[in-house]
Amino acid sequence: MAMFAKSCVSAGVNSFETGADLARQIREGFGPQPLSVILAYATVNHDQDALVRGIRELAGPNVAIIGCSGQGIMARGLVIEDGYIAGAMGLGGESLRGTSRSVEQINVDSASKGTALGVALKAGAPEPLKVVIVHYDPLCGAEVDAFLRALHDEVGCPLIGGAAAEYWGPMLETFQYIDGRVLKAAAVAVGLSGTFTAEIEVSHGTQPIGIEMTVTESQGNSVMAFDGRPALDVWQELSSAAPAEIAESGAIGIGLPTNDPAAYRVRCAFGVDPKTSSVIFQAGLAPGTRVLVHHRTVQSVLDSTAAMGRRLAERTAGKRVRALLGFECGARTKPFLGHEITIKENLALQACLGDDVEWLGPLVWGEVFVLDGCAGFANFAYPVLVLAD
Repeated sequence: MAMFAKSCVSAGVNSFETGADLARQIREGFGPQPLSVILAYATVNHDQDALVRGIRELAGPNVAIIGCSGQGIMARGLVIEDGYIAGAMGLGGESLRGTSRSVEQINVDSASKGTALGVALKAGAPEPLKVVIVHYDPLCGAEVDAFLRALHDEVGCPLIGGAAAEYWGPMLETFQYIDGRVLKAAAVAVGLSGTFTAEIEVSHGTQPIGIEMTVTESQGNSVMAFDGRPALDVWQELSSAAPAEIAESGAIGIGLPTNDPAAYRVRCAFGVDPKTSSVIFQAGLAPGTRVLVHHRTVQSVLDSTAAMGRRLAERTAGKRVRALLGFECGARTKPFLGHEITIKENLALQACLGDDVEWLGPLVWGEVFVLDGCAGFANFAYPVLVLAD
């Protein structure tokens, strides 16, 4: 028994026809193989509702569909971050089954929404879940760490995925896809079960610069003070950015120490509030939290991704690798590496796993993975999921 995968991309501008074409290509690629799941991603130029309707109409009523808007789309040999671009990957075969579920208003009691999503995924799965792919709205004010930890506690298996996104720049709105619907302020997930092999790896690509600080005042997702000083003043000094540009600069992040001295859960600013001199993150940082200031270099990002590729090649040796789903941070790609180096990074990673692996992923605004046994999100990271027989 084997799993099967098929990925495709489209630069079509008619959103319904683009969605239908993606689903048609997947259906044709699967032939007689059972199709269980379609993961779909698109830039916000598309009419999101029309795109998802097109996928649903051609995929059929029994295929689980999840996905989200992205800053861009990666596929084999390409990374595109502008214009009309959409991609999809079908998963199935005899050894893989998927269950899709969603929760809305994740900004309200985020932890309970994570638990509810986990309960729904387990209830719908035909057998124990092996891995859960999750996407969420990063702009609605949810306490993302609390949501992801509760989800992880409930499903009891690895999580991977990322936050929905739009084009790099002002943060306005993102979209989450579940079956035939497009949502906001929501989280969508698909739980995969079966006899396939799932390997997860992460490229971090940042380094601490020797500055440590303590969160001395915070409220919700906002930090008011580091070491007793207004957080916005501290962040401006560190990033050399004006308040209006801090969330877009992506210049620095703060790393939360882990048991692995080479691995950090890095957070970048997601907004500021000049009235309270606070810096806003996707998840709260409690008073007393020690953080380390991080920065990035192009070489550290490339080296980290190359090392990730080598680890994946070692772990999948002797297996038939079918698919890779990647969730690279949108602040790493065109805004930092530039287009040509981003392509170089991904071509080198693709070469580690062979030319016949199906490949797809959105560029996201928060990367989901498990670190130190605890689920959460990070920024400036690149987690990948490799599926094999």
